[in-house]
Amino acid sequence: MERLHTLKKINDMGGIGKSTLAKEVYNDISVLHRFDVCAWATVSQQHDLKEILLSLLCSTIKLDDADKIKDEAELGDMLHKILNEVACYAGTENLSLQISFMDQDESWNLLKSAALTNEALPSEFETIGKQIVDKCQGLPLTIAVFAGILHKSKRIIEDWETVAENVNNILK
Repeated sequence: MERLHTLKKINDMGGIGKSTLAKEVYNDISVLHRFDVCAWATVSQQHDLKEILLSLLCSTIKLDDADKIKDEAELGDMLHKILNEVACYAGTENLSLQISFMDQDESWNLLKSAALTNEALPSEFETIGKQIVDKCQGLPLTIAVFAGILHKSKRIIEDWETVAENVNNILK
């Protein structure tokens, strides 16, 4: 039960890199060469299950008009039957993957390189920048967003201070 709660918590956490990791695996040459058919679906919080199923099915088989008017359960069953053979070959051993947060140094290096393209900067910028990345809690996408904001202000210390003061409000 605790593992399920942890997985849900990670799944709900935006910016940890789940989609980036999935895209890297999906687009990897060694993966592409192993499969005859590949399908990608993006699932947002407001999603249309029927459209997702149709998209995945269209990537795997040719659908006729009769298939397109089927309900979600029928489309899901079709997709299940198509993918069942794949699942049998894939096996289930060792499919877990640990996604971790960035540590303080990794977070600071990401912010610094994206905001300032690794230019030298006065120590007060580093102090404020490290306050910002602390509030980002090791989430690379969040850090990159704030780096983009800071990149526009370059070396205006007041802008950095304003961002640092408002990180928590922006993240809500």
